[in-house]
Amino acid sequence: MWQNSEIVLPLKWSTGPHSAVQTYNRALGVLKGLIGEVKGLPELTFFARDRFQLSFYRNQVIHLFVSEVIISAALYTRIKQGGGPSNQRITYRELWSQCEFLSQLLKTEFVFELARTLTDNIDKALSGLERDRVIVWNKEDSTIELSLEERQCGRENYDFYCFLVRFLEIRINYRYGRLLKLII
Repeated sequence: MWQNSEIVLPLKWSTGPHSAVQTYNRALGVLKGLIGEVKGLPELTFFARDRFQLSFYRNQVIHLFVSEVIISAALYTRIKQGGGPSNQRITYRELWSQCEFLSQLLKTEFVFELARTLTDNIDKALSGLERDRVIVWNKEDSTIELSLEERQCGRENYDFYCFLVRFLEIRINYRYGRLLKLII
């Protein structure tokens, strides 16, 4: 089951003629036969009526976020260690190495932009995450960390990307066994 607020908040990335709420409502219209509403709860909450068909939509949507999800998984290798923000920084080189490993595992699962190198894909995704104030990318020190704003809002966006890591893990486990457990 999932709640209304869990879906609307990550839709900050939605650009164009529709707001995040409009995009959310349009998606509910498309999915109305595949989901049901749980009645009697204080917040609008949904459940899956047809998990198989919903997985088709999930698999289509995850392609939109694959670079950000890979970066979030790489960053998680530092964040899971705990401590203060300075303890949770990752160097660009270390992040790149983790992203290279995950990208190689996933190269047959996702279509990456062919004309771009791994560095281009990482830099583009890091710039987007920085623009959305999820991370701070200090190019002088060559470090990446969660932004203060992201920490103060309870890591909403970062946790959304980390939630999608589970779908990457399912794909990897299906194809390669339990290799991702080495990282997460």
